[in-house]
Amino acid sequence: MVGKDSLKKEIGLRVKEIRENKMHMNKNEFSKLINMKSQYLGTVENGNKGLTIEKAIEICNKTDVSADYLLLGVNNSMEVFLQNLLPKYSKEEIFKSIQILNDFINFLK
Repeated sequence: MVGKDSLKKEIGLRVKEIRENKMHMNKNEFSKLINMKSQYLGTVENGNKGLTIEKAIEICNKTDVSADYLLLGVNNSMEVFLQNLLPKYSKEEIFKSIQILNDFINFLK
C-alpha cells in the first residue's frame, strides 16, 4: 500500500501535470479556475498538502480528467484506449470495423 505522504506527492504531481500540459495554465490561472488560493495549490503540487474530496471533484469537473487518473494515475479513457489499440491495425481493418459498428448501431435502432 502506498503511504499517505507518497500518495499526496503523486497526486500533486498529477495536478501539476494537468495544469501545465492539459490546461496550459500558470498557478494563478489554474487556482482561479478551481477556486483555490495559488499558494495552497503550490503546496498541493509539492505534495505537502492533500486535496479535499470536493476539491478533487472540482478539478475533475473543470479539467475533464477522471478521478481514476487524478487520484490513482490510472487512465481508463476511451481516447487512450483507442490510441493504444488502433496502431495495431491497418487503415483498411479500422475502416471495415467502423462500417460493421455503424451497421450494428443501425440494426439496434
